[in-house]
Amino acid sequence: MGREVDNACTPEWQRLCKLENKTCHIDEEEVPQCGSCIEGHQPINGTCQPVHNGGNCADPSKNTCDVNAECIDVHPGRHFCTCKIGYIGDGMRCDDIDECSLAGICDPNATCRNFVGSFECTCNHGFTGNGFQCETSNTTTSKEHDAHLYTMNSTVQTVTWIPDSVTMMPNV
Repeated sequence: MGREVDNACTPEWQRLCKLENKTCHIDEEEVPQCGSCIEGHQPINGTCQPVHNGGNCADPSKNTCDVNAECIDVHPGRHFCTCKIGYIGDGMRCDDIDECSLAGICDPNATCRNFVGSFECTCNHGFTGNGFQCETSNTTTSKEHDAHLYTMNSTVQTVTWIPDSVTMMPNV
């Protein structure tokens, strides 16, 4: 993340950023960049627009935004609605996104659970990770059954134990 150094930005960069209603800052490579919106402005559709307090958003009879949307006053008498993260729509109607229906959202070895406004990925049994990246668990556990000791490696998903012997065979 860049550091705010307005006096390190050249006057040309400061003017350029001011035209976009943004602050000028220096990035990690010491290069000037236009960053966040200046005070009194907020991002709307990729541009910084002035904030108008006390407009349509504050008046419930004029605020047409969905309960799952953010209302932003852009001009006196006009407002803009944008769906919150986890929702999709035009802002006046916002529906929950079923992230689990999106291809590749979780690791192939994970289970996805959709919640209203969010989702969760959990690695399946035999795998470890954060749900977005799951790796085979290589831990080995020993179990005793009828006085016969056998070992089950968790990389084998299912194992059949044959009571007459101690032979372990993977199910196919």
